Amino acid sequence: MNSTVKLAKPVAKVAAKSTKKPAAKVIGSKPVAKPAVKAAITSKVAAKPAVKAVTTKPVSLPKAVSPIMRDSFTMTTADQELLKKCKLDAIKSGRDSTKKSEVVRAALRHFASLAPATQLMELNQLDPVKTGRPKKHKK
Repeated sequence: MNSTVKLAKPVAKVAAKSTKKPAAKVIGSKPVAKPAVKAAITSKVAAKPAVKAVTTKPVSLPKAVSPIMRDSFTMTTADQELLKKCKLDAIKSGRDSTKKSEVVRAALRHFASLAPATQLMELNQLDPVKTGRPKKHKK
C-alpha cells in the first residue's frame, strides 16, 4: 500500500478558477462576445488618451454681444480714486485703451465669481453712501 496522500488544491485557487467565465460564446461558427466583456473592452479603449496636435495660438471664442445700458451710481471719493488707480495700473501693464467702465465690469465679474458668504462679507465692509446726486458746493 502506498502511503502518499494527494493534497487538495487551496480553496482560494479553486474559487478563483470557478468564477472565471468564458469571454465569448460560440454560436454556430462565430464567437459572440458577452455584453460585460464588450463594456470592459470599450472602457479600456476610452481610458486611453487620444494624442492630439497642440496648437500654440489661442482659440478666440465669438463674443456674445449684449445690449449696452447706461446707468449712473454714486460712490465715495476713495472708491473713485481706487478706480482711477486700477485704470492706471492696466495702462502701465500695456493695456492703453482701458476705460473706467471696463474696470468696473471686470470687478463685477470677479465679485460675481465669489461665494455668497464672501460677497456678503465684502458688502458689509463698504461705507454706506446716500443715493442720488450729491449737492454741488458753491465756490
